[in-house]
Amino acid sequence: IAIPPPLVEVLEAHLAQFAEPGPDGYIFVGPEGGLPRSSNFGNLWRKAREEVGVTATFHDLRHVAGTLAAQTGATAREVQRRLGHASPDAAHRYQHAAEHREKDLADRLAQMMPEGGLAHRSRKRPQPPTDIAR
Repeated sequence: IAIPPPLVEVLEAHLAQFAEPGPDGYIFVGPEGGLPRSSNFGNLWRKAREEVGVTATFHDLRHVAGTLAAQTGATAREVQRRLGHASPDAAHRYQHAAEHREKDLADRLAQMMPEGGLAHRSRKRPQPPTDIAR
């Protein structure tokens, strides 16, 4: 996936300090080197986040990534691909975060319209004749 440029420097620093070297090296390395067991990863994550004062779980970070992608205007299919979901159904849960953008979307649509809006521009309405006896 594409990574926002401001994060590249942070990730490079993390890789240099904590990850195994080389393109196939593990990003998360256990205390004795190598890939942490899945049964131990939660403990390692909890310890790391407590050391830096973060309360977010690993899943919380994933949810934030999906929510932020939706807020940028990503489609459900784009969120699906970015998070590795098998179907767009799972990605739809992140679209709720974009619901508050309704006013923004309406404003952007208005900017795309011709100046003066979309007033009906057909011929003038015919006026009823004024010489008809009532």
